[in-house]
Amino acid sequence: MPKEGSEPCSGLPHGLPASDRPLWETMTELQRSKASSRLRAITEWQAGLMPLAEALRISGLSRTRFYTVAAQFRASPTLGSLGALVGSGAARPRLDPDAVNALQKVVSGVVANNRGTSISGLVRLMVEAAQVDETRLPGSTKLRRIVEAELRRVDATGEAGHALKMDFTAINLPQADSRPHIMFALLDEGTRIILGASVEPVPALVAGYRSAARNARERLADLHDLRWSDRLMRAEITVDENKQLAALLRSLVVEGGVHASVQFAPTRYGRYIRRLVGERFGRIEITPLRTMKGEAVPDNGEMRPWSPEAAAGALNQAVDEHNRQVLAELGPMQGRSVMPDDLAQLIEILSTTPDLD
Repeated sequence: MPKEGSEPCSGLPHGLPASDRPLWETMTELQRSKASSRLRAITEWQAGLMPLAEALRISGLSRTRFYTVAAQFRASPTLGSLGALVGSGAARPRLDPDAVNALQKVVSGVVANNRGTSISGLVRLMVEAAQVDETRLPGSTKLRRIVEAELRRVDATGEAGHALKMDFTAINLPQADSRPHIMFALLDEGTRIILGASVEPVPALVAGYRSAARNARERLADLHDLRWSDRLMRAEITVDENKQLAALLRSLVVEGGVHASVQFAPTRYGRYIRRLVGERFGRIEITPLRTMKGEAVPDNGEMRPWSPEAAAGALNQAVDEHNRQVLAELGPMQGRSVMPDDLAQLIEILSTTPDLD
């Protein structure tokens, strides 16, 4: 693989399948250089040999686009997934943007409702659903790429351990002082599984996330049927305005060798829980506006206090029920059966986070 600044290699780079050789030989030098740079950035970053900032610079991609291309390449390590097949200068028919937009609007629904169908079958269903005039359709290669890109996106986001969300919010169970219990949760974005959860009397972020991480360690034995990603790509943590906690967690993550992108979200209590789990699951209803102040909003106005033990029991039961439903929806899954190392290390870090002075 060429080093930065060197001439693009004429031979197919190591790491790409031999079936890509005919396509490689038709590419321009600019396309080969772009593909080689992205291949190097992605593979070395995934192996922990290159920091993210350097990988972004070499690949020439934004952070968001880099994560997308890296996920696509992991799911299908081919030239096409590197997104470098542009800029050839060769004459080609201009795509109708309205037609392409119409196809992209329907492809997610077509793929979701027809998994197991061949790519050619999905292309046919997509074209029928988009109702685009045949004369405005792109060529067959472009049609297949739209379907293949959606399949890669679904496969990447449907894997457990690809992205982690950490969140906290007030819930509908009152304490003796009428304040709500506070729920902390570790959520898997790709599957919507609740990896771990805990309740605290106050929004104490260190203690809350620590307890949720310890709960996640206990739950791992029940999650053996998941298809795990080979790498944790990103983690987003709601930390309110607690800059001291964010700095502590960032330093612990770096020292612990976690290579995922870890971001700290501003105050929007419960937004990840609402998006991935819903406003209510089992006995638990989230009440984000009560997180920092205000009385609990229990079912039917019943203000009988819940002890910490009873609240924890109700939460665990609701989490169990939610996870069972999600696993049933996912159905039998094949693939990597082991949690990615970065996620396991991050959970371990969180479960032993020291209290702030």
